[in-house]
Amino acid sequence: MESGVRQLYAKIRLKELASRGSLVLPLLHLRRTRGSATFRAVGRALGSTLRARLARPGGHHLVIFTMVYGKRLAQYLPAWLQRMRAFGHGGRTLVFCLDETSEEACRRCHEPLLCVRGREQTAANKFHMMSVIVNDGFDVLYLDFDVVLLQDPVPPVLKAAEQAELLVSRDLGSECLNIGVLYLKAHPDVAAFLQELIIWLWNHPYEFCQKAFAGLLGVEDLHWNEMFGDLGKAPRWAILDPVNAFVSSIVYSGDVQGWTGDLENIIIYHFLDASGAVDTKFAVAGRYVNLFDLFYANPKLDLADATTPLFQQDPQVQDELLGSRLPAAPSVSVWAL
Repeated sequence: MESGVRQLYAKIRLKELASRGSLVLPLLHLRRTRGSATFRAVGRALGSTLRARLARPGGHHLVIFTMVYGKRLAQYLPAWLQRMRAFGHGGRTLVFCLDETSEEACRRCHEPLLCVRGREQTAANKFHMMSVIVNDGFDVLYLDFDVVLLQDPVPPVLKAAEQAELLVSRDLGSECLNIGVLYLKAHPDVAAFLQELIIWLWNHPYEFCQKAFAGLLGVEDLHWNEMFGDLGKAPRWAILDPVNAFVSSIVYSGDVQGWTGDLENIIIYHFLDASGAVDTKFAVAGRYVNLFDLFYANPKLDLADATTPLFQQDPQVQDELLGSRLPAAPSVSVWAL
């Protein structure tokens, strides 16, 4: 009974936080004095977005969040953040820096409070960070670092979020979810889902986190040990359009990856470069192609220009995008909004 009352109170509190900014700053002030150094730093970062009096698209407190570590990726961070600022999102972009190199790079080119230092270089970090953000009353748009914005993603994401609390990207030619682009609303069902996911990954440390995420949404089968309890109800969720809006490059399979449609309709291009290498035996190009250089170290591109499409600024960008375009979408069921 007491546990149920606490859960009900938490749901009411989160609903109020998401809708009433006056409640958030006092809570974040409290956060800055409790918990780990990283936890306190997140509170300071969220507080800075409120004090900046950023526009609240759709009435939402919104944070954009990415993770980065290592010299290879840190060198591209200034250009990556410049692209965020081009669409007016620099002040709401939180960077989770998982080593000293990335933290130093972030602080040199970004608001220092928005550069949060982490310790463990694991993919599961994103869920811990998103849980803190959501439970503080902020919606969060998570972006893998190996993406480039062709258009401002916030308006179409918020439009899709009118019918769902969780949005996720997906491969074009399969029903496999891709958690490289995620939108999570500050909603009790989302908070509960993240808690369940974190607990599940703790108890199954060798499971692929993307598979676990899909499993808890009911898309894939998971082995659930009875000692950990039953799976809870998933929040309302939907797929971000993988056909012509939130698309990916072709690295290994033209039957699964890629996109189709018009260049002008692409919002986010996910170029799938998490490791800086490929298996040359299976890669379509037969070699590793560094698209970070094309998008974020290219003197022909003005990343601060949000009005001239990148594929018009440099023909090589157009060639790259068209190289992953298919004549038609494969025959799979699409649950896109």
